[in-house]
Amino acid sequence: MASPLVASDDDLSKRMFFHTTDIMDVTDELKDYDVIFLAALVGMDVDEKVKVIQHLAKYMAPGAILMLRSAHGARVFLYPVVDPYVLQGLDILTIFHPDDDVINSVVISRKCLKP
Repeated sequence: MASPLVASDDDLSKRMFFHTTDIMDVTDELKDYDVIFLAALVGMDVDEKVKVIQHLAKYMAPGAILMLRSAHGARVFLYPVVDPYVLQGLDILTIFHPDDDVINSVVISRKCLKP
């Protein structure tokens, strides 16, 4: 579904790859990616989302970036909140909570270079 978003840009479409799969079935292949985007609705509740984040942190390459969406304020009624304390093995680079019509907060973290 995301591929058509970059299809019109010849250069970008050659550099971006989209995979739709159960992320819990993906292990060593995660080391091949510099950046992983985690959608807001991955995991139906906080516990499921934490399991996915821990799985990603385990198999991502050291120094790889995890960009995930969370919620803040009244938006927590719509999406699970990702508290920074669950990002074990990841260094938080920034957290952005929008104050306009954008619904999701953004958390950008990097897998620690050394455990």
